[in-house]
Amino acid sequence: MKKSNSVTIPKSSIWALLIYFVLSFYHFGNTMMIYFFDYATFSAIHENKTMVFQVFNDRMFFVNTIPSILMVVSSVYLYFKNPEIISRRIIGISALLGIISVATLIIFINPIHVSLISNGLTLEIEKQLLPISFYFELIPAIFQMLLVFYMLNIYTNNTKVFGRWLFILVFASLFYSKGTGGIESWVNYPFWSVIGNTDWLAYRNSSSPLRFFGTFLIPAFLPILLSIPLFWWRPKVFPRYFIVIYWLANIWIFVITAIYFVPKIQLPLNDAYSTLAIDNLRTYDFPLRGTVVWFMEILLAWMFLRIGNDRFKENQR
Repeated sequence: MKKSNSVTIPKSSIWALLIYFVLSFYHFGNTMMIYFFDYATFSAIHENKTMVFQVFNDRMFFVNTIPSILMVVSSVYLYFKNPEIISRRIIGISALLGIISVATLIIFINPIHVSLISNGLTLEIEKQLLPISFYFELIPAIFQMLLVFYMLNIYTNNTKVFGRWLFILVFASLFYSKGTGGIESWVNYPFWSVIGNTDWLAYRNSSSPLRFFGTFLIPAFLPILLSIPLFWWRPKVFPRYFIVIYWLANIWIFVITAIYFVPKIQLPLNDAYSTLAIDNLRTYDFPLRGTVVWFMEILLAWMFLRIGNDRFKENQR
């Protein structure tokens, strides 16, 4: 019987796995950010609730719903494609959990989101929304993530264990943060512009900082620390200078956030509502941080493909 790391993996399956893993972490990041951060703040929005929740719903369709559907499509494709190195049963269970999570989003949660436009987040809506989202969207997504980590471990098991898990954690953190950051940058920032002065400070102070740090900030900056040991214990299929480039890109985002976005925009917004500050945030966030994140994503995707291609070449010998 062949060991799992000697089983042939077609090149097309490498791409299919990459797409599924990226979209799975992105969907999980979306779900975590919405549940633990956005829902906690919505009850503070009253004055301009129609405009705020209209922007929220319009943006969520492209940022959350469409990528979630694509994740399900990629999981079904992967199940029938059968990349051989991973049990079809594991892929099937992972796909089913994703389907449950996304079906809940489309059938139950999105209509509730639409009702926010007229009603805002009332106590009755909150009592309906939070349990459905927790038990039928978030919990399946958590179990799906456990299987995704298991599948990633199998995919990379032609590399040494410590370096493998460093890479997996960096990979997961980046694309999870793509999901949380997508909600923050492309959904939340736009509706900040229409919240208005009356509700702003209540909205700003309605979410626990601990939740924001745990859900958003720690996963976003964790790769800065993980990349240091990864420099020495990386999978050998990619060179050290790629780790250096990735680490420097992380440092750039950390520095520009610390010297510009936090003191010039975020901290002043803690004290007063400012459409100018929000406009500056929306104007400069993507060119100064988003473009660098895209570069980092391409770099890590390339590393992922290198591991798969190296495995493919080994099995051709």
